[in-house]
Amino acid sequence: MKVQFVFAVPHNMPKFAEMGEKVSPPLSILYLASYLREKISDIELSAINGPRKGYEYTINKIKEFNPEVLCVSYYTVSALGAYKLINEMKEFNPNLIVLVGGHHVTALPGEAFEKSKIDLEIYSEGEITLAEIIQEYKDKKDFKKIDFSKILGIGYLEDGQLKITNQRPYIEDLNSIPFPARDLIDMTEYDGWHISKQNPQARIIISRGCPYRCTFCSNKVWNRPGARVRVRSPKNVADEFEMLKRDYGIKEIFDDGDELNNNIQNSIEICNEIKRRNMGITWKCQLRCNNLPEELVKAMAESGCWYVHLGIESGNQETLNGIKKGITLKQVEDACTLLAKYNIKVLGLFMLFNVWEENGILKYEGVKETSNTLKYAKKLLKEKKVTYISSSHTNPFPGSELYNIAIRHNLIKKNLIGNWDAWIRDDMYIMDLPGIKEKEMARMRTKGNLIIAIQLLKAGDVHFKDFVFFVKKGLKLVSDNTKALFKD
Repeated sequence: MKVQFVFAVPHNMPKFAEMGEKVSPPLSILYLASYLREKISDIELSAINGPRKGYEYTINKIKEFNPEVLCVSYYTVSALGAYKLINEMKEFNPNLIVLVGGHHVTALPGEAFEKSKIDLEIYSEGEITLAEIIQEYKDKKDFKKIDFSKILGIGYLEDGQLKITNQRPYIEDLNSIPFPARDLIDMTEYDGWHISKQNPQARIIISRGCPYRCTFCSNKVWNRPGARVRVRSPKNVADEFEMLKRDYGIKEIFDDGDELNNNIQNSIEICNEIKRRNMGITWKCQLRCNNLPEELVKAMAESGCWYVHLGIESGNQETLNGIKKGITLKQVEDACTLLAKYNIKVLGLFMLFNVWEENGILKYEGVKETSNTLKYAKKLLKEKKVTYISSSHTNPFPGSELYNIAIRHNLIKKNLIGNWDAWIRDDMYIMDLPGIKEKEMARMRTKGNLIIAIQLLKAGDVHFKDFVFFVKKGLKLVSDNTKALFKD
């Protein structure tokens, strides 16, 4: 049986925007492929990163491979592109079985059935679910003979009505999942994160799940009752480090798990195992500002970790409370001071114009509060508590509590609801906030980007290979702000 995995490209890819298509291959579909290859015999696999390759290339490669089952994964901004691709392939081959999954599918069950000719939606973690479906298909040799009601974690149509089965439990043992099937793509096409000490780079995922409930988080895969964090063993993580160095010449690794400090003891043991093996690999990760003991930070530094992403989000404590971030500004500064003690560089992640709700009443940051966030970011830079910052405009992606708040208060522009690719193509300011003009939003965003650019140049960890990336970011900023100014 031939099964092909596609990470979908937006319907109309914006001229200057990037979706990380040159940073790292989509590990989600490569995990699905590796698990399927281990569990199902006599199967031929293919994988395509659509944003990296483009729409026409992707379509042609699907036709060339001619799969029996096409598995399409997509984000919100690439949903319309996924539906277009699916409908085109169904017209080309009406017998093709199409399965869809990803954050957007889990967040908005049923949408894919309304907008495309799919056969099944897969929700939450998909490895076990997909393997069950493929095995059933192989056994019965007729997709319509499968009893879908017995398969957990899917959506299907019965007499034209959407049926959703019970949730599938999370995968308990992450060590049971093989490393992503990176052999299905060309690893040399990916440059890695633009801040690095060594190249080439790769991404891994040390943990799955997050115990926190930030209102802006759109990953509904974890945002459900009973969600918990699962971690890989120190040996399993270090084995992947070694494999990446041996098979692909990787010298630097980024852990793409939500927070390394969700399980302190396991993370310390991971650091100790990496240090023990002395592989010469430097690495990076993401952290929370709270629950960060010195023992962990020391172990990170000694094992080669030199850079982290720290979710700060706002310089206003009222906002942090409102968006359920669960941290204080003191914890932010204490974490930064501790990391600096061990020479671990920090990129502070900030959001502009945060939105939340208190007792049903809409609350949001205006220009004054957003300006205060940027002043706070500059303070942290000046005091060398952070080395870099990143600032993004707050947008309400489906699956987040913020999306529901925005819907309740009619904040999302009417022409953008369901017009998903326009969220990166036509408009970076998705919400209309009462009393705030887009030119004011554009001014704050420009101010934030200028701070980012100046600090990147000062720090000196950005390489010439990333020049085109920053030119595109600059052109995108100019394009969006010009639209905002003319609109007002």
